[in-house]
Amino acid sequence: MSEILMEILEKVDQEECTNELQIIREFNNVIHLKVYQQHVYNFCGYHATYNILQLLNHFHQKKCYLYHSVSFWKYVKFVQNYLKLYRTKHNINHEPWSNHDIEHGDFERCYLKPWKELYHDVIVIQYQFGRIVNGLKEKEQIIHSIQQFINYDQVAPLIQVYMLGITFHWVSFVAVKTKSKTKFYFMDSKNIDYCEWKEQIKYKNTQMTSIIKELRLLDMYLQGILDLQELIKLMDQALRGELNFAEYLCDSSTLMYVRPLYELFGMSEQQFLDANPAEINQDIIIVWAQEYKNTIFSVLKEVSILFDRSRKLLTQVNKITSHIHSIIGQQEVHDPFQQCHDVIQGLVESFKYEWSYHPKEKQINLYFEDASKCEHISYITYVMKAYFREFVTKQHHYHIRIQFYENIFHPQGGGQPDDVGSIIIGDKEFIIKNMYNDRQHQESYVDIEFSQEAYDLLLDCRTKKTPILQKVNPEVRLIHSQLHSAGHLLKEELIKLGKGLKYIKGMHFQKESYILLEGEFEIPIEQIPREFQFQDLQLSICYYTHNKVFEILGYVPEFVEFSEMVRWIKLRDQDIGFPCYGTHTVKGLDKIQITNILKNNNQFTIFYNL
Repeated sequence: MSEILMEILEKVDQEECTNELQIIREFNNVIHLKVYQQHVYNFCGYHATYNILQLLNHFHQKKCYLYHSVSFWKYVKFVQNYLKLYRTKHNINHEPWSNHDIEHGDFERCYLKPWKELYHDVIVIQYQFGRIVNGLKEKEQIIHSIQQFINYDQVAPLIQVYMLGITFHWVSFVAVKTKSKTKFYFMDSKNIDYCEWKEQIKYKNTQMTSIIKELRLLDMYLQGILDLQELIKLMDQALRGELNFAEYLCDSSTLMYVRPLYELFGMSEQQFLDANPAEINQDIIIVWAQEYKNTIFSVLKEVSILFDRSRKLLTQVNKITSHIHSIIGQQEVHDPFQQCHDVIQGLVESFKYEWSYHPKEKQINLYFEDASKCEHISYITYVMKAYFREFVTKQHHYHIRIQFYENIFHPQGGGQPDDVGSIIIGDKEFIIKNMYNDRQHQESYVDIEFSQEAYDLLLDCRTKKTPILQKVNPEVRLIHSQLHSAGHLLKEELIKLGKGLKYIKGMHFQKESYILLEGEFEIPIEQIPREFQFQDLQLSICYYTHNKVFEILGYVPEFVEFSEMVRWIKLRDQDIGFPCYGTHTVKGLDKIQITNILKNNNQFTIFYNL
């Protein structure tokens, strides 16, 4: 937006604030408010956030410019300038952070992080094609917020702010509760009365008519309308306690996978549940498995099936696929039908165990506190047959994926490779083949080679909470910890030699360890010391709140945003430290050698060893 336009807006700013809210309609216990109309087709995110701030001003008896055009455009200009400052401060050089992206593009979801730091906390719910598509950690936070709202019972009002994202649109939803009453406010910059929405009047909104010219876009627009209607109803029911939100999330993920199947058969859900598996068309099942082969791994496999509706549907799918499997026999590991059958069968087999009816216990990672601990006995909280594809050989395998309640295995992450180790059950030892890092939950899983004997044994161990010995190779763990800590020590020393140098990332593998810095050195590369010596090293580990991290760094790194407390590492008293979830040590770090320095534009790759 040009400075000239801002000057014109300043001169025509004759509108006044208002504390009178204009209501389009009250429906399903929700007050649909009229707001300043959207005129730029992709600025819905700016409208949604602006409307939230103005309604909060109204609640706090401050000036409310909910219908004020000049105030809105001033807000847009201010936010865009702040996003540019944020980009510069954090050295962001990728989409969607260019000047053109910020000034002319959509209000991207990644903009909400700096927006929340500037204004107000907001809960983001993304809803597409009848299903909430937030990540697992975000879903847990949504469930927590909803339950907090349901349980609230005080005179002072509790205000929760939601940004609702549908197919290609942002809207605002604000929930207010006191001891005696509950109110919900819905704001959409299109000011459409969704209660009156009918497909035959889909061209009523002339603005959208001029934009939507292809049938595919029109279908997406109509789907967005349906999603928005369903989501508003869902918010009303969930926040009033009329709907179990956790059960809804579970069932909607199951339905994403199963509904297309019974619709292919032209059946209702109940007809599908009552169908004879032997009479189901085998060809349709195989086509369906091919079409939804990715869904089962990306959606269904990550859902805890704790509720009856999902269990009944998946049990019926298992009966059908098992019947077909008995006819066509075992297929190749990578065959979509075989994958579908194996995953569904694994889920349904778990239903006979009492533990499948309860949420999985939260994992404790012992290496967070003691990297030298290389043996520990604990029980497993998760076991599942997992489909695995080798990165190098591209070969397909089945593994048994397990998770320990108290875990000592460090999975690859933060530039540090997987541990090497095994698990021991009685007189049987199983070598760890792969480790899986769930960064959102700060949890990890380990894989062993699949065999039916091992799978049955581990299912029995899961049921009985059998103690299992975990063993980490201590020599490999030590060198991983040393190289990781050395990279951070080297970073601290090299940054002192530069002007505006920033740490980008590090890779702490035995064969090739390096750190990547961006900026400029104040001395020629040839004069950078090739050896650094360290004394009085002392490892300290503590945990900070996000606010504390923000005070220290001026921002909160993306990789810690899902953690409640941030693990903070210091290797020397004089350093400010850094957030990290790897293993660290100060043993054997008295000398670090730089083996090579490569420059690419303003980036420096510094290779090192001990």
